[in-house]
Amino acid sequence: MKQNDTFFLAFFVVIAVLGFAGGLFFRLNNNVKLRKRLLPQYHIGLAVLVALFILIAVASGKSLSLLIVIPILPLITWSNLRNSSICEKCGKFNYTYLYFVKAEYCGKCGAKLQP
Repeated sequence: MKQNDTFFLAFFVVIAVLGFAGGLFFRLNNNVKLRKRLLPQYHIGLAVLVALFILIAVASGKSLSLLIVIPILPLITWSNLRNSSICEKCGKFNYTYLYFVKAEYCGKCGAKLQP
């Protein structure tokens, strides 16, 4: 396996493991305050990790076209932060796929969602 392939394989494995572990944590953990506190840090941390992988790839001579992703990362992170919330009443993780409309009520119990 080439060094190129190893780098990108490592990138996808790390992102997949963090995504899977984060998904399990935010959907199954019952501590609502902890989940609400860590959710923004999780989204921002993943964006920083992706940016670091891209910068390392470009610095080591890989495709320069990867740099186009860097300015898009803040938009994706903002969208994830805006569209995801955790209900304080029942603890459900809520995510809306309507980018211009923020969820106001919990999909499980109907309680008003706090920002």
